[in-house]
Amino acid sequence: MIYPEPLNREQRKKTQKNYCCFAALNGVSYMCLGETIIVLFAIKLNAPNSMVASLGAIIYLAFFMLPIGKIVAARVGAARSQAVFWTLRNFMALLVALSAVTSQMGWHTLALAQIMVGACMFYGMRAAGVVMSQPYIGDMATEKERPQLVGVSNSLFYIGCMLALLVIWWILSISESVWVLTAIIIFGAVVGVCSTFFIRRMDESVAMIEAARRKVMPEIRESLKLNGMRKLICAMFTSNITVIMLAASSMLCIKRGYGVSDTAALFFSLMQFSSAALFSFLSGKLTARFGSRRMVHCSFLLLLTVPFLWEIAPEKLNMPFAVLIFGLIGGAFIMCNNSILTYYLQITPERLWVASSMLTSVVTSVGAGVIGMVLSSGIFRIIDRVGSAWEPLSRFKVYFGVAVVILLMLSYFIWSLPKTGKNQ
Repeated sequence: MIYPEPLNREQRKKTQKNYCCFAALNGVSYMCLGETIIVLFAIKLNAPNSMVASLGAIIYLAFFMLPIGKIVAARVGAARSQAVFWTLRNFMALLVALSAVTSQMGWHTLALAQIMVGACMFYGMRAAGVVMSQPYIGDMATEKERPQLVGVSNSLFYIGCMLALLVIWWILSISESVWVLTAIIIFGAVVGVCSTFFIRRMDESVAMIEAARRKVMPEIRESLKLNGMRKLICAMFTSNITVIMLAASSMLCIKRGYGVSDTAALFFSLMQFSSAALFSFLSGKLTARFGSRRMVHCSFLLLLTVPFLWEIAPEKLNMPFAVLIFGLIGGAFIMCNNSILTYYLQITPERLWVASSMLTSVVTSVGAGVIGMVLSSGIFRIIDRVGSAWEPLSRFKVYFGVAVVILLMLSYFIWSLPKTGKNQ
């Protein structure tokens, strides 16, 4: 329901409860059709390394659909707008699932294109649905409540991912056929549509519609003048491109560098999501104690250890070593993401949340998506040309060696975040 006044305590608690319920169910859905399953699905259809690496960038590239979300939110509100796009997003997942049928009919290139287009539309609908997410968190929670809400909701999301992953792991231990993966994606789409029940029960103030209706260009120009905004944009870009270059490629390394089965690959994904759930829950408490800026610094340092660890990885798969890598990817990224969100809400006035949210999301996500796709796929293409005789693991070590050089240069933007004056 949309109220003419700011939400009172009872309305905020009700909305936060439904938001957390949605997050948990959304985690179950996402695990069935998100980047882990899509990557395994693409590998199963014999997609080249460069294409699989590009899938990690599409998540961010698809933020070009944010303006469409703003148009709809200006008419129906933040919650209802997200419910609409979440339904459409899950229908787009079916396009990815049906690529198995296309491949079976002998149209392999078309099937790979179908995966790319379907994934782009899937993530694009998600982007349109969350255009008001940052302002909406500010609307449903006070400044004191926000770090805990962000931490708990993200933690529940990853717990949902973990539970779904355990079931998927068990199913794939029985059969790893492409048709089983197809059925998993379809099930995830059904659960995703059902999760919108909780979104539709969330309250919001009329300020969300009013904010979505305002012209964004004057407010974007004003946002760029805020102390720290330009540096925050650069830091968010760096965080996003780091994950683009490390996450999908790490799963690819496990699958093709070490040649493990789908169930073994899912085990490492489980470790990644388990770590994300744990550190998301802790991030709210840690950010409240040490400050968002310090937490951004610490979490990014942990992310930077990932490519270094791949460089010294043993020739034969070492389970504890690989678990550590995937644990760092999951835990460090979610801490960095949560801390940056809290930092953003600290430095941005409430009236500029919508415009600045669109600005930061489009620039840092689409920009990182384009550049990340060019870099990750380009590096693999070069490696495939000059290192055709190399061992599979050696190819990935070269990739991560190049990646760490690029990320070290970009890390300047993380350290340059200015203090906000709030426990920094």
